[in-house]
Amino acid sequence: MPHFIVHTTSKLVEGLDKHFLLDELFDAALKSNLFVKEDIKVRIDDFSEHLVGGCRNQDFVHVFSYIMEGRTAEQKQELMTAIMKKLEIFIPSDIPVAMNIYEFETFAYRKR
Repeated sequence: MPHFIVHTTSKLVEGLDKHFLLDELFDAALKSNLFVKEDIKVRIDDFSEHLVGGCRNQDFVHVFSYIMEGRTAEQKQELMTAIMKKLEIFIPSDIPVAMNIYEFETFAYRKR
């Protein structure tokens, strides 16, 4: 915990330095001081088939973040701002970028 999963298109990912993007997002999460380095997980999940606004060729980026409950609204806003700033480096301004944070309830999460 936490998990940052970047959903995007295969076409968009082809033109990106994926390792650098993952490193930058990891760094933003770490610098938030909300998480322990060893717990942070960042992934890219790219889709070759998608439909956005009725268009099959529209690139997109959506970061789904899953964190343990207990952070304030302000902390979550700061985290989202930091992640979005990193994405702005990589993603052209005409491509829709979104992010949301889901909280796990402590009692409903198990890890082996």
